[in-house]
Amino acid sequence: MKITVFGTRGIPNVLGGVETHCQYLYPLIVDKGIEVTVLARSPYVNYRVSDYKGVKTKALWAPKKTALEAIVHSIYAAVETLFDGSDVVHVHAIGPGLVIPLLRLMGKKVVFTHHGADYQREKWGWLAKKVLKLGERLAINYATEVIVISKVIQDQVRQSYRRDDTHLIHNGVASKAHYSEDEIDIVMSQYALSSRGYIVAVGRFVEEKGFHDLIEAYSRSNLTLPFSFNRRC
Repeated sequence: MKITVFGTRGIPNVLGGVETHCQYLYPLIVDKGIEVTVLARSPYVNYRVSDYKGVKTKALWAPKKTALEAIVHSIYAAVETLFDGSDVVHVHAIGPGLVIPLLRLMGKKVVFTHHGADYQREKWGWLAKKVLKLGERLAINYATEVIVISKVIQDQVRQSYRRDDTHLIHNGVASKAHYSEDEIDIVMSQYALSSRGYIVAVGRFVEEKGFHDLIEAYSRSNLTLPFSFNRRC
């Protein structure tokens, strides 16, 4: 079996939740004897054609402009699948979901993974939100199989689109890293932390992640824990 993948900026080591998901998922699928090709977006990777842990990777051109990037790349990727001999196309996220009807017209079997309702994010204007909502509708209605990563999304798909055959597959995590006591002490000392004397929040620094709510809750708590902001790009 041969699977072609798009809807991700690319792998490996490209910042993003979908990208991390793909980086860990597809080598495991390759280990089962399945050929996988990930179609990356050219602005985010430094290769034209490459390989990552047995996963074939290929960069296709995409404009690095938020409103156009996903759909333009997805159209190129859909056309690419006409000539690559793929048995299944795996599409990630609702923006790229816009081209799923086109893939079905081409005779492709399509697996769609719904990672979240992107149209609820504050960064999108009203038109972009309408387009993303359309992408969700087309993806849910036309994909051969639909994967959802949470019970919340599964319930929303069932209620909004009457699709009851989705597959709930939670995102996995990498094996827990083990650190020596000395390594732990160095990090704790670096940020002036004590055991059980701190609060950790990890995520993208955007409004929908609710960091402002956490900060407000902290300010009301009368706690005197140390505060540190560490931005990793």
